[in-house]
Amino acid sequence: MKLRAPHGCSAVIFQGRALPIDEDGLVETDEPTAAALASHGFVSWEGDGPAAEARESLDVDAIARMNRPALFAWLKAAGVSVSLPVTNEALRARVLELVAAAAD
Repeated sequence: MKLRAPHGCSAVIFQGRALPIDEDGLVETDEPTAAALASHGFVSWEGDGPAAEARESLDVDAIARMNRPALFAWLKAAGVSVSLPVTNEALRARVLELVAAAAD
C-alpha cells in the first residue's frame, strides 16, 4: 500500500523496521502498518490525499475564519503534523501555503 508521509517527515520506524521514505514522501507498506501510520498523519498516496478537494476549495477569507481546532483538523487531514507550541497565525500560514501549492 502506498502512503504519503506527513510534511517534514523523513524517517519512520514501525515495530523495529525502518521504512524508507522517498524524496517525494512515498512510503510503501502493508495494510496493518498503513493503518497504524494513519494515526500519525500518513495518508493514502492516491490523488493527493484525502484533503485535496478541501485544499483547492478554501480561500483566504475562509482560512481567516477558521478557529484553532479547525486549523488543526484541516492540517491533520492534509497529512501535516504540528508540534506545539504554535500560534494560530503559524497554523493559518501553513494552511495558506498548502492551498497555494494545490492551486499551482
